[in-house]
Amino acid sequence: MAVFGKEMMSLTTAFSFFIIFIVAKSLYRLYFGSLAKIPGPKLAAVTTYYEAYYNTIKGGQFLFKIQQLHQKYGPIIRIGPNELHINDPEFYDQIYSNIGRWDKDPQFVNQFDNTDSAFGTVPHDLHRLRRRAFQGFFSKQKIASLEPLIQSIVEKLCARLEEYRVAGKVMPIRHAYECLTCDVILEYALGINDGNIDHPDFNPALHETIKKVGEMGHYMKLIPGVQTILPIIPPWLIVRLVPAMSSMVDLQERCKELAKSITTNSELSHKPKTYSTVCHEIYHADELPDSQKTVRRLQHEVETFVIAGTETAAHTLACITFHVLDNPPVLYRLQQEFKNFIDSSSGPARLKELEQLPYLTCVLLEGLRLSYGLAMRLPRVAPDRVIRYRDIDIPPGVRIRVTSTPPTPPDSSKASYTRIHVLAANPPQREIFPRPIEVRSTALDGRKEATIFRAISGQFLKGDEELCWNQRWSLTKE
Repeated sequence: MAVFGKEMMSLTTAFSFFIIFIVAKSLYRLYFGSLAKIPGPKLAAVTTYYEAYYNTIKGGQFLFKIQQLHQKYGPIIRIGPNELHINDPEFYDQIYSNIGRWDKDPQFVNQFDNTDSAFGTVPHDLHRLRRRAFQGFFSKQKIASLEPLIQSIVEKLCARLEEYRVAGKVMPIRHAYECLTCDVILEYALGINDGNIDHPDFNPALHETIKKVGEMGHYMKLIPGVQTILPIIPPWLIVRLVPAMSSMVDLQERCKELAKSITTNSELSHKPKTYSTVCHEIYHADELPDSQKTVRRLQHEVETFVIAGTETAAHTLACITFHVLDNPPVLYRLQQEFKNFIDSSSGPARLKELEQLPYLTCVLLEGLRLSYGLAMRLPRVAPDRVIRYRDIDIPPGVRIRVTSTPPTPPDSSKASYTRIHVLAANPPQREIFPRPIEVRSTALDGRKEATIFRAISGQFLKGDEELCWNQRWSLTKE
């Protein structure tokens, strides 16, 4: 009994010290830390579980909660123990710029479990090294060189459309576009064809996998050190413990096998003769040391290409398809432009020729405006200098997000707000986008407003997001 009593006393003492530590740390964050004077919810200043509550229990609603907090506290608020959010479009370029060293937020990138990819790389210098190895592959000129590849896969999609039309069946267009974009990105990244577009039901498992990656990210952020633990846990055990992660684990295992094929003596380890691929170029890049050519490193890059390259372009295509079909005058005018083009053309349409069609270009630009990628900002960290916002000095190491938000939360029954929508809610862009979530018929009457849109949307083509833009543009043109 004496031994048991001592053990209980030790546990009680340890628990008491733990409570004291938590209380002391909370008081320090609230009243004595470097961010103590920044307005915001007290609970958010104490713990990251404030954000976690809105993103898990409330289902991804923290984005809209931030809008409400800005209405209450002003343009700069504290949304975490070490994180600030700024609602000021004029401050955007100071954060998302190439001036100075900017690290990514470890907590943010860890949720995707691909920290060895360029997207998931935290340190500024290492990110630049990794990204430089494949940056040129996503230029417009390079994407244009893939026209025969993209055309061949698009023709398969057209054949599947005809198949559904003849059978009188409803076509799952979002799944079809995801199969299209996934096949394209796998060909470009690895030189292989998974044949998703030939799947009888357009491989619905692909859609569920990408969806689960986004959903699981909110939970992954809650577990400290999860990125260290996951690689040593057998995949079957992860699926047994968390069945919802099965599709995500399957994707990781598939990408791991593809990465291994590049680093071994298999036929995929050699550069294809017709065109080089992204992952082969990374593996053969002279500027990268051998430590940056491991299986895990290539696996994480493949995962990033598959998820980002599939979802972004597929969403844009689905969004454009819906709005064109939902607006008969737009559909009719687009069909007439295509008819006139076909009547004057002597062969298959080329990308350069399609880019000269004014109404098609305006439709695509409007579709790109209405579609979106991540409905959030990527946090940035200045590791070695103070960032000044108005009369406030933000210390080094603080996570900063910048989003221009609309004055009132959006109606959930309407189209989702996107980053370009919320930018448009602020002057002077409000004059161009008075109702940012609606299709603007006037935008489809010429290229003048399209040019203005490109100038505004250029503010969003920073960092890794630029890599997706040209792929989305090329696919929409095809």
